[in-house]
Amino acid sequence: EVVMAMAGNPYYIITPEVWGCSLEGELPGWVVGKDIILYLLKEFSVKGGIGKIMEFYGPGVQSLEMADRAMIANMAVDMGLTAAVFPSDEVTKSYLKMNGREQDWRELKVENGAVYDRVTEIDLSRMEPLVACPHSPDNVKTAHELKNVAVDQVIIGSSASGGYRDFMVAADILKGKMKHPGTELDINPASRQDLENVMEMGGLSSLIMAGTRICESGCL
Repeated sequence: EVVMAMAGNPYYIITPEVWGCSLEGELPGWVVGKDIILYLLKEFSVKGGIGKIMEFYGPGVQSLEMADRAMIANMAVDMGLTAAVFPSDEVTKSYLKMNGREQDWRELKVENGAVYDRVTEIDLSRMEPLVACPHSPDNVKTAHELKNVAVDQVIIGSSASGGYRDFMVAADILKGKMKHPGTELDINPASRQDLENVMEMGGLSSLIMAGTRICESGCL
């Protein structure tokens, strides 16, 4: 295909289907954006999104922080999706403002009467913490089902779980505590900015005192 394009010949691709995902309600405590994408993986598998773009809309979107939206969009590839799209709204504007980019914001939202190739509806209030088990992202179980599984290693990081909120939640949980001696605990910030923000808010101290090992390879 590359040779054809370089030679000036047309290269044809299949137009992706647009899959609408309507969100209602709000997420309960201890449930985040990753649980939404894990739910979709459980329901539709790692191949369920091949040849499709998923667009999230509905009143439930307003309750999702930018961290949740980024996490879902990041893991869309695990479902085979070509892309995952969220509206550019006040949540987006607030995020850009905090990063000194408010002037870049413009509103983007679903048009009235938009038609999708297929639609999935999710009630966020009914979601619960989910876990992807070996050896595939769609091998999903509830955290409750795994309550008796021993934990030998914990890694907080990667592209989908290496943000400021992820580390501050862990820091608050571990404040004044020490990790289990039989469990290895590592953090791998997604960016230098995330690490600096956690440090500024005092979260890094709690993590270090709890016996956490910091890997900076993801934020150099």
